[in-house]
Amino acid sequence: MSRVFGFSNSMTRIRDILILILAGAPWGTMVSAMICTLGLVKIGAVKPDGIPLSSLLFWTGNVLGIMVFTPLTLRVAERWNDRFSLKLPLTGLLWFLVLTSIVLLGFWNRFTAHSIFYPLAYLSFPILVWLSVKLRKDVTLAISLVTTLATGFTAFGLGPLIRYDPMATYAEMTVFITIYSLSCLILMAAMEEGAVNSENALRHRLDAVRKESELRTIRTSLNPHFLFNSLNTIKSLTSEDSAKAGEAVIALSEILRSSLRITQSEQISLKEELAVIRAYLDLQKIRFGERLSWEFRIDKKCELLELPPMLFHQLVENAVKHGVEKQIAHSTIVMEGLLENGHLTLRVMNQGTLSETSFRGLGLQSIKDELEWLYGDKASFTIMKGKGDIVFSEISLPVPDSFLSALT
Repeated sequence: MSRVFGFSNSMTRIRDILILILAGAPWGTMVSAMICTLGLVKIGAVKPDGIPLSSLLFWTGNVLGIMVFTPLTLRVAERWNDRFSLKLPLTGLLWFLVLTSIVLLGFWNRFTAHSIFYPLAYLSFPILVWLSVKLRKDVTLAISLVTTLATGFTAFGLGPLIRYDPMATYAEMTVFITIYSLSCLILMAAMEEGAVNSENALRHRLDAVRKESELRTIRTSLNPHFLFNSLNTIKSLTSEDSAKAGEAVIALSEILRSSLRITQSEQISLKEELAVIRAYLDLQKIRFGERLSWEFRIDKKCELLELPPMLFHQLVENAVKHGVEKQIAHSTIVMEGLLENGHLTLRVMNQGTLSETSFRGLGLQSIKDELEWLYGDKASFTIMKGKGDIVFSEISLPVPDSFLSALT
């Protein structure tokens, strides 16, 4: 089925269930049904005129078996291969207990169809439908449980599926299992397909934001005006101060190298990010001279934490563009990195003004989107005006529990 029809063992598409039911279940079972029937004819258990009926009974039984137990087998194998625990969560176990109790009460009576327990026997169906939404692929166990119990009780002459004609009973049981399993499997696959599509859409949007951020950073670093000024500064320094010229070349090369490296890394350590920021500030210092100074207040414990590349750098870059460049007098940029309430707080403070231009230059919405898609509501980004002419910009990122445990 995988080679011919593109069936996936993960069962994350509706078409996988339809392929299993329409292509996988009916055809191979016909052969096995005929072989079993001919074997019974040979030993005299079935007369030749009973071959059609016997083959039909074998075939429908095999089809129903594949419909019910193949998805369960694939799910157990998937959990086993992924090294997931085969145990269900407590809420799942409680619902399985409720489901079992309902089936027992509904089927543990002779001629239940003529008693007050008749509706109770079918109450398992809406519960299975609800579990298909909640448990998704784990509902295969619930389907197997209900159909096995129903088949067992019916075989012993109990439950609402019993009719006075054995063939009518068999037909009733076949319809019961088909409706239960097919409905729940299709709903399960629809939920899985929707979840996969949502994850893919989110991944594509996040990739687009990352590419936009990377392109913006590369454009900033490779901006012709920026490079022209930097190279002119280096050129003048070669005759005035060769040592400073060497430092400027190193700083510029570090910035260019980091711009290219971010296209290959989804996360870098804060220590690496700080190295890029220092190189950037060293280069800006050559440009602005005494007008620019900075101070790092970084908790050493934070330097090994990983974060999306160039996020902190963008805050510093914004402080230079909308602070230092517009300040005639001396301007100091203060950069903080500390642990607060299980979060890594990255803060930049500088003299400057806050305007719509500041937001456009920073790419505020892009940063917010990236944080939201990476961390949900566990991360935040703010920029605000403080007392005097101080502007605060801050990013807060969640810290892994393993890192916090190691600190304690």
